[in-house]
Amino acid sequence: MSASSAVTTVAILLLELIDVDIPSDDMAQCFFSLPLLEELCLDRSAISEDALFPLHGPIGACPRLKRVFLCECDNLAGQALIDLVRSRVDSSGNQSGLSFDRIEEITAHYCALVNDSHILDLSHITVCHVVEWDFESHFQGFEISGEVQR
Repeated sequence: MSASSAVTTVAILLLELIDVDIPSDDMAQCFFSLPLLEELCLDRSAISEDALFPLHGPIGACPRLKRVFLCECDNLAGQALIDLVRSRVDSSGNQSGLSFDRIEEITAHYCALVNDSHILDLSHITVCHVVEWDFESHFQGFEISGEVQR
């Protein structure tokens, strides 16, 4: 996004993108135009961690974002989710004076690059719902809030 381009803000609380492949720069522009966004749903998206970076706190886009739902986002690494949630946990170092909401809940269904280690890390900082494929093509469901439940 160039410095000369104006960003229009839109009062959207929920953004759901299904089966889209949007370049990271365009996704960043979209996020910065949605300051009231509370919930982001990406289903079968080719989104990468670069596209999520603008959501990092405490001076990023979408300061009201509370819930993230991902389904079959196979290019998105689990560490990127951890980094996103951690960046929004403590805004005490925020020099801008703007408040930033925590990610209260993250859901990852069938995301190939989210593994058990990522799930455990996320469980220490937010509520985490995960469904992952096992080697026999059956799914295992996890709902984690501070401790592992199987």
